[in-house]
Amino acid sequence: MRMMSLRAVPKLDYATTEAINTLATNVIFSGAEYKTIMLTSCSANEGKSFVTFHLAEKLASLGYSVMLVDADLRKSVFVSRYDAVTQGPLLGMTHYLAGRCDLEDIQYRTNIENLSIIPIGKEVINSLPLLNSAGFAGMMKELRQRYHFVLVDAPPVGVIIDAAMIANICDGTLFVVTNEMVSKRELVSAVQQIQKSGCTVLGVILNKVEMDTHKSKKYYYKSYYYSHYQSSDYRPSEEQQEKKAVPPTGASRRMQQEKPRNAMAGARPPQKPQNSHQQGQGVPGQYSNEQ
Repeated sequence: MRMMSLRAVPKLDYATTEAINTLATNVIFSGAEYKTIMLTSCSANEGKSFVTFHLAEKLASLGYSVMLVDADLRKSVFVSRYDAVTQGPLLGMTHYLAGRCDLEDIQYRTNIENLSIIPIGKEVINSLPLLNSAGFAGMMKELRQRYHFVLVDAPPVGVIIDAAMIANICDGTLFVVTNEMVSKRELVSAVQQIQKSGCTVLGVILNKVEMDTHKSKKYYYKSYYYSHYQSSDYRPSEEQQEKKAVPPTGASRRMQQEKPRNAMAGARPPQKPQNSHQQGQGVPGQYSNEQ
C-alpha cells in the first residue's frame, strides 16, 4: 500500500469537534451490520465532503481501521482541499474500474493513523457506467472485509443519479443537510430515492448551524466552563484567593468567635471505639464511599 500525505488538515473549533464526536459515537452504536456507509446531500455545497473526512478521522483516532472512498467522480475536491501528495503518479478509482491497475494500487495509507483513502484518480463526465459495473460492487465487498468502516463520499442526490447507484451496495446512508437551506419536500424526496435502492437511511446531519444565538451560546459556555472548572488542573485566580483571605466582619466574626466556646462548653471527651467497625474499617459486605 502506497503512502499519501495530507498536508492541509484543518483543526476544528470546540463546537464542531463535539458535534463530530457525537456523530462518530452514533455511527459506532448504529449496529455492527453498518460497515459501508455513504454520505450524501440534497444539493451541492452542503459540506458532505467535510463531514465525511472528519468523521473518518475521528473513527480512526478511536482505533478503528477506516477506508474513505472518494466516489464523487465528476467533481471531487479532496486532493486539492487537503493538499494530498502521493509517492509516484496518483491512481484512483476511475483507473481501477477502467482496468488500468489493481485494487492494491489505489489504496493509500495516510499520515493519519488507521485512515486509508481511495481517491477518484481522474474526473470523468459519464460516471454511471463505472459505478454500475461489477468492478465497483466487487471493490466495495472487498473493502468491507478489510476495514471496520468504509465511508463513501458520494455526489448529491438531487443533482445526479450516482448516489442511488452507490447506495445500492452500501449498508447505510447519512444525509448532510445545510441548516435553513433545504426544504422539507427536497429532503423527503431525496430520502425516498435512497430508500428505493434498498439502502437504510441512518439519519440526517444538520450542518452549518450558527452558534451565535443566545441559547446556543448559553449551552456552549455552560458545557465548556463546567468541564474546565471540574478538571484536576484548575487553580483559583489571585482575585478568588484574595476573596477567600478577607477576614470576617460584623455578625459573621462574632459567630465564629462564639462557636468554639459553645462547642467546648458541653463537649464530651472522645469515646474509644469498641470494635473494628467503629474504627472506620467498614462493615463487611458493604461498599465504602471513599474510593
